Amino acid sequence: MLSVIPEMHKYLHVIILGEKMSPAKNEIGNPPNSGVTSLTNWAEVKAKEVEVERQEQLKEKGITPFLKLPEGTSIVKFMDEVPVERNTGFGKKYDFHVEYNGMLYTWSISPRSPLFRQILSNLKHGIFTMSIVRAGTDKNTKYSILSNTPVSK
Repeated sequence: MLSVIPEMHKYLHVIILGEKMSPAKNEIGNPPNSGVTSLTNWAEVKAKEVEVERQEQLKEKGITPFLKLPEGTSIVKFMDEVPVERNTGFGKKYDFHVEYNGMLYTWSISPRSPLFRQILSNLKHGIFTMSIVRAGTDKNTKYSILSNTPVSK
């Protein structure tokens, strides 16, 4: 049986039942006109705020986040910059600056991977935007470039 402190009952009711609160009863601490009507909605709004703040902090420091492509096909545009060579505990990697979904990222690629050779082949032919397919997860992740047709430069 769940024992509840009387003051907490109203919050647990919202959490357990997912009940939407009216703007007049917005008891999560948000202004009545903030658009937040449930805990789920609040979490979505807060997650976006945190990501925007994170991106601003990284931009101020001159740091771009590392890219992890989702499974499936993604369009990635390589910036016209020489990648930075970096030694890690797992060997050498090259950090490419790329644009994905309108945001700048750093994408680390091992020179031993087949993807690295495909990227080099495209870059030396002036192809900067590529359709890249990611399949698998963790150590079983495989990347491939769909085609060598220039999407744009």
